[in-house]
Amino acid sequence: MILKTLPILLISVLIMACTHHNTPAGPRGNDRPAFIYNPSVNGKIGGVGIARPHIHGPNAQRNLAISRAIDEIARQKGTQVQSWQTVQTTGTRDSASTHMDSVSIQTTSGETIHAVIRQMWNDPSSSELYVWMLTH
Repeated sequence: MILKTLPILLISVLIMACTHHNTPAGPRGNDRPAFIYNPSVNGKIGGVGIARPHIHGPNAQRNLAISRAIDEIARQKGTQVQSWQTVQTTGTRDSASTHMDSVSIQTTSGETIHAVIRQMWNDPSSSELYVWMLTH
């Protein structure tokens, strides 16, 4: 009995091994939105700000990404940009707290940067938030 079913079992295994299985693909570069690679369109200057998950939550992550997108637009317009972050941690034996400040200063010769958010994308593999902004 075993000798009769063994060839059938082997043929079944061989057929299953040769068939195509749909497996989910990992993250690929072309799965990302096009704005990441070409942020400027139709003569409007664009910038992409990227932020990893923030210790203070999604709103802080979004604000940081927006700030970085504006910084990128300002740089392209020849604006002098100065950015810095300060982190202060205090603690006792029972608790600890962290405070983070992110500052960005743009100085221009009388020019104000006006930009709007065109799109946001959250990378599912890294949880990084991408914010695309364009000038008016």
